[in-house]
Amino acid sequence: MSPSTHMATLRNMSQVAQNHTTHLTVSCLTPIFEPDSIIWCQETFENFKALTHFGLSVVRCIGGYSAEDMASGLNSFEQTVRTALSYSRVRCVAIHLGGVFSPLLPNIQHILRSLQDQRLRIWYDDRPNSGEFSAMAGDTRHGRSIWTESRCVEGS
Repeated sequence: MSPSTHMATLRNMSQVAQNHTTHLTVSCLTPIFEPDSIIWCQETFENFKALTHFGLSVVRCIGGYSAEDMASGLNSFEQTVRTALSYSRVRCVAIHLGGVFSPLLPNIQHILRSLQDQRLRIWYDDRPNSGEFSAMAGDTRHGRSIWTESRCVEGS
């Protein structure tokens, strides 16, 4: 799913929803690791004026991408997180990492620690099926979310 597809989906939300949404979690199937992700992130904050909590779920992948493919896009990931943190109204940026992206944990932790921002949180989900819909549905049934499971980044 391209950044423009994500933005089209978000723009289709009613104006009322956009004006009152404070918590938004985006499932990053590929765009978070692409150069356009910075523009996509800016547009999200421009459209969602009340947004204070921004979650990036990096547990599923489409299009044949692998963690190895995504490793080359870590700079875009870092710039996207920096962009989200640049908005003074943001109180939390949370990352849900797991599934096919589990091998990127050391890289993601390094990036998040280097930003030295106490608003950063991470949920490392080491369940083998963390990226599957059944696991996500179970999380919903049991009240687990990026907001309840993420923890402060150590060293921030």
